[in-house]
Amino acid sequence: MTEEKINEIVYRNYNDGFHCAESIVNTINELLPGKSFDFCKAASGFCGGIGGCKQDVCGALSGGIIVLGSIYGRQKEGNDISKLVSLSAELRQLFIEEFKTTVCKDVIVNLENMEGYNGCKDLTAKTTWNLYNLIKISS
Repeated sequence: MTEEKINEIVYRNYNDGFHCAESIVNTINELLPGKSFDFCKAASGFCGGIGGCKQDVCGALSGGIIVLGSIYGRQKEGNDISKLVSLSAELRQLFIEEFKTTVCKDVIVNLENMEGYNGCKDLTAKTTWNLYNLIKISS
């Protein structure tokens, strides 16, 4: 899978009316056949931070964590979630390295000053690319 193909799918999701968290979930669903995640509804409340407030964690990062949880999370207490915790921390770190913060409103301000980024669509595409690679490496 190429980064350009991931960008294309993310943009299609945005153009269909989905926001960042939903677009990540839908894109990963398409990229990983056989691993169907019906979490678009769960991701819907993470637009613009949480509920559009822009004060909380970016929806793209939240969507990525939702996907990781659906793959590596647990359904029984006592099950090991160390892989999930490690991958979630790694995705967060990659996000901070690229966008300097995880807070939605600050990310949006930073995007305005970043060369090569065209707003939240590009941020979501980059985050999806990083997420896809983390999943592929750890599978």
